[in-house]
Amino acid sequence: STMKVLVIGLGRMGQAVLRDLMESDEVGEIVAADIHIETLKDYVDKLREIDERAEKIEPIRIDATDRDQLRGVLKRGFDVVSDCLLWTYTPLVTKACIDAGTSHVDLSSEPSTQEIHELDKTAKDVGVTIIPDCGQDPGIDNVVEGYAARKLDKVKKIHMYIADGIPQKGTPAYYN
Repeated sequence: STMKVLVIGLGRMGQAVLRDLMESDEVGEIVAADIHIETLKDYVDKLREIDERAEKIEPIRIDATDRDQLRGVLKRGFDVVSDCLLWTYTPLVTKACIDAGTSHVDLSSEPSTQEIHELDKTAKDVGVTIIPDCGQDPGIDNVVEGYAARKLDKVKKIHMYIADGIPQKGTPAYYN
């Protein structure tokens, strides 16, 4: 059986998540949700021109600050929500996912982190997994650090430098 995923927030990071999910054989249905529906539809149309797997993507408009609308979308029964919104929306989306019984993976970080960690017990009590701060930083750098540390006999200290993840305008990466 394949997964049904809601990707909410289709900026640069959300678009990358959407492409990765689209390419996965383990994902059978993707609902891509953003407040800027025309931009989202244009992006999905471009994906469909180059990859037939984009047919499994349904673009919808959502306002993450509208709790009733968010709850209504979550009632569609997703296996997981990939939250690619700004950190300011994280607590709202995480709480809605817990209420809906839907697991939640979030890319953002910073001020909302403590509040999200405090929701962990509530989430576990209803059988929901929440994974906060799974973006670039914190996120993938922590995974790489942990992997590297386990490969070594002893680690005293790790120094990690993370460059800005947004490509400069005019470079090939900017247009991907």
